[in-house]
Amino acid sequence: MISNFEFQQINFENIKILLVEDNPGDARLIEEFLSEIGKVPSQLAHVECLDDAISLLDNEEFQLILLDLNLPDSRGIETFTTIKNQGVEIPIVALSGLDDETIALEAVHQGAQDYLVKGEINPHLLWRSIQYAIERQKILKDHKQILEVLHESEKELKKHRDHLEELVLLRTKELKNTQAQLVQSAKLASAGEMATGIAHELNQPLNIIQVFADNLMDSWSKGNKKDPRPCLETILGQVERAAKITNHLRTFGRETQSNSFKLADINLIVEDSLLLVSELFRLNEIKLIKEFSGVLPRVNCQPVQIEQILANLLSNAKDAMENSLKKELTLRTYKREKSVVIEIEDTGAGIAENIQSKIFDPFFTTKEVGKGSGLGLSVSHGIIEEHGGKIEVESGNDPQKGTSRTIFRILLPGSS
Repeated sequence: MISNFEFQQINFENIKILLVEDNPGDARLIEEFLSEIGKVPSQLAHVECLDDAISLLDNEEFQLILLDLNLPDSRGIETFTTIKNQGVEIPIVALSGLDDETIALEAVHQGAQDYLVKGEINPHLLWRSIQYAIERQKILKDHKQILEVLHESEKELKKHRDHLEELVLLRTKELKNTQAQLVQSAKLASAGEMATGIAHELNQPLNIIQVFADNLMDSWSKGNKKDPRPCLETILGQVERAAKITNHLRTFGRETQSNSFKLADINLIVEDSLLLVSELFRLNEIKLIKEFSGVLPRVNCQPVQIEQILANLLSNAKDAMENSLKKELTLRTYKREKSVVIEIEDTGAGIAENIQSKIFDPFFTTKEVGKGSGLGLSVSHGIIEEHGGKIEVESGNDPQKGTSRTIFRILLPGSS
């Protein structure tokens, strides 16, 4: 006799077992084994064929099925699969003879909780198999429920992730639009700050045109037959110069398209940026020094945006040297490893070390109220990062020149 302590996990009084067995002797033996260990289920229903078992399962609930695989109306693995195809989720223990144990193993592989070989069954083995089958089915059911919860959680997480991705795309688009607007505003602000210099730059060719036109009119009125072509060539040259400035200003002020990247010569971009500010340097008595490398790889960039950054840095350098005794601005281009470098060095007041890390922050400015929005360097920093490059600042005393100096250094990836 097996002690009751071993079987406390399952309350047999609440268990209904369906025994599907066509051999009355085997059925009676199983009933005796259950009685011997003191584990009598609340109901032990016994049928002798598969059809009767299916009919009973349609009308009653059971916690366990003891299923003989060889019945009058079904034999072998089909007996088990027929029961499973009814949508039954009740634990099944397959019963087999000594000569068809292989079939019983196949039933276990297809979902049976256990199998017992007739002729080898004893009370302890029967109870262990029943207990194991019920507990295993409970674990599988819990596992299935957990998987269903996880699946629903995954669906919910995917839903939230998709929503977040949509929000990120939307915010990214909004951010790009805002940045584009800031870039455009910064360009127009730069053009406004450079208006005086541009006006002087345009006045020069206009004055020359007026002088030569007056000379031609005076010569014509006096009946002078001197060849007018040299004067006309000079006038046309100055018209071309003025047109270049106005066309460049129009291009500079135009809204940049996000897909307007192209391979460009960085030296030409630097020269173009000087078109808008060189007259300002002359008016402010700033000496301009150009140190351009003759051989540089091309850069995949948006030329107008790079030019706008340079114009902004050059304008800042002009302002920084307003009270300097020595006013020199040096423009350099050179190659460093795989990068093309542009340097703008001025002899202005310099940037205090404690604020150098803040100068690229939005709205940070050291200029007086009304003289700067603090967006120029922040926008410049964002544009350079979009180009896969970086912008650095270096400021301090230059012991060789005996002056303070500030260097803004732009590094852009060169094309291979």
